[in-house]
Amino acid sequence: MTRLGKPTFLLALLLLAAYGRPTMGQEAPAARSDRIASYEIDVELKPENRTVEGEEWVSFRNASGRTLNSLWFHLYANAFRNSDTLYMRESESGQDLRAREETIQRGTWGYIQVESVRLEDGTDLSAATRIQETLMEVPLPDPLPPGETIRIGIRFRTRLPRTIARMGYRGDHYDVMQWFPKVAVLVDGKWNAHEFHADSEFFADFGTYDVSLTLPARYVVEATGIRTEDDIDRSSGLRHLRYRAEDVHDFAWIADPNFLRATETYRGVEIVYLHQPYHKNKVERVMAAVRACLDFYGDNLMEYPYPRIVIDDLPMGLGGGMEYPMLFTISVHWGQPRFDRYPENVTIHEFGHQYWYGIMASNEFEEPWLDEGINTYVSSLVEEIYWGGVEPGPIQPTLFRYAASHILAHGLDFEFGPVRFGLTDLLGVRASPFRLGGGNLVGFRWSAGDLHLPGFTDPTLQDARRRYGAVAGTDPIAQPSWEFLTGSYASLVYDKTYLFMKTLEGMLGRETVLAGIRDYVRENRFRHPTGTDLLRALEHASGADLSEIFDQLLYGTQTVDFSIFSARSEPVKNPAGYPLQDRVGDAVAEPVRTDPDPVDPESFRTEVIVYRGGEAVLPVEVELRFEDGSVIRENWDGREHWKRLVHVGPSRLTSAMVDPEFRQVLDLDRNNNSWTAKRNWKGVAKLSTIVLFWFQNLLHLMTALS
Repeated sequence: MTRLGKPTFLLALLLLAAYGRPTMGQEAPAARSDRIASYEIDVELKPENRTVEGEEWVSFRNASGRTLNSLWFHLYANAFRNSDTLYMRESESGQDLRAREETIQRGTWGYIQVESVRLEDGTDLSAATRIQETLMEVPLPDPLPPGETIRIGIRFRTRLPRTIARMGYRGDHYDVMQWFPKVAVLVDGKWNAHEFHADSEFFADFGTYDVSLTLPARYVVEATGIRTEDDIDRSSGLRHLRYRAEDVHDFAWIADPNFLRATETYRGVEIVYLHQPYHKNKVERVMAAVRACLDFYGDNLMEYPYPRIVIDDLPMGLGGGMEYPMLFTISVHWGQPRFDRYPENVTIHEFGHQYWYGIMASNEFEEPWLDEGINTYVSSLVEEIYWGGVEPGPIQPTLFRYAASHILAHGLDFEFGPVRFGLTDLLGVRASPFRLGGGNLVGFRWSAGDLHLPGFTDPTLQDARRRYGAVAGTDPIAQPSWEFLTGSYASLVYDKTYLFMKTLEGMLGRETVLAGIRDYVRENRFRHPTGTDLLRALEHASGADLSEIFDQLLYGTQTVDFSIFSARSEPVKNPAGYPLQDRVGDAVAEPVRTDPDPVDPESFRTEVIVYRGGEAVLPVEVELRFEDGSVIRENWDGREHWKRLVHVGPSRLTSAMVDPEFRQVLDLDRNNNSWTAKRNWKGVAKLSTIVLFWFQNLLHLMTALS
């Protein structure tokens, strides 16, 4: 057996002293969390049959005020045991449809096979244990009183599926995630243990993890925590590693013989990027994005509390990203040019989960928006700073490259007057081989929101509005993940929450919203906060009662749609008819006709009616602009369905706009928010120019393909 080299051994000792077990004469670092559920795991990866086999000891402390008669565990990998599990049935119309169909066709199923359950004294609980698909109940022979701790030993074998739901294998690449029996969470004395749904993620208690891994020595490995042992047995060709992590609520690890390792230390955090050989040119881009995250979160919310962060570079075709404590996955491909922002976007988003999923540990089963939605909003702030001042480059080459990539990703099929363009006509094929779906070569979808393109103003915001608008009013944001209308989960949990936070930002100011989020993080870190905790923190920061806004936009399905119903501005004239009586006893004067000339040619009466078409009651600003350049802004509380604004002044109205600063980003139709007295062709001219550029470059592409 080969031991660690001297430098590596010394580094391990230093890491242990800083983060792991205390050395002689040194006090253990203070726990950041309650450490309710802790694990000692010893397993071996057997690539020949795609299994992870071994044993775990779970130490669980009853932190509730209720005596427990049983413990509940999650067996997430059982979701992939056959085609009739809850997860697989729900995936028939979900984002993992393709992976589901591949699993069925190839027969690459996965599962957790529980082989035995016992107490520390050897009492066998296997016969009494009940398994219900992805849940396991372990009845206890003696009740567990409040405050007491129990140790449960479980032998298990996990067969990894061909990658689905971001876990499993693809070739020699292994993402070993949600792979061990994991104890559920007690909430108010009751087990919060739900089946694994297709749109659901995870919820667990904090603790410590001491994990030993054995696998062939050729694999490059990383995991949650710090490495405390690394031995190679040359006789067997096996490698033994040991990791320790504290104040985390999950443990994930990755293995791939092709990994290249890039490392650096920034703000006291070791950044480890394990990447595929064909992704060498992405190293600095990914590292720079992580540095930007460490800066933003450290300066605005709290310093990243762990000593390391590991980035797992998924092979082409696996797609997307996923978060685990101290480790997250990203997926990029070899052909992405600089103007495509996807590598940075996915890195920033997945790093953010280290806070909302990892440190806050909210209940993703029942309030997924507290992780995905808040993370989307804060990630947009990081991106705004990260991309600030970046030039998009020459317009024609940029549009040409984007047009080419768009066609490769989505195909080509549209009509332009009498001419029809399609891949069938051009290439004799009906769909792009690069499109996301069967036979895909690239593995992800291109989006205008991922690119630096001239003329795109805040594409992240516009993409979110488009996606939310398609499902607006179907479901509230704040509800369990499995209760959303099919296909609406992401558009509401990610996009509407992001738009909701942007709306609060417009009403309260960004600094106030950030102050509220900062209070929320600092008061609730390493706990399980709820939406009520976030509302309380935002109200404290703003000094305002936000409950009505939360009730409508977060807990309700009310929509926002302000518009200019009508507008007119006319010279003030003498009224037709009888003059008004000035004094009691005056005789009735003769009626007058309408004076064709205004009483005062410099006086105009302006009337604008603003209308609230949506159900949500929100305050909004209305802007009136006049020919002399003057501007009037009025505030409307939005409580009535409409409001009439009347102004008498020396100039005629030229335009009216409701919400001129676009603070109500949830507004479903911005086209009806304004009125102008005269047609303005500037916007049409600009749009025509952009269309001509697109068409010109499309012709260039068609020429190149012919």
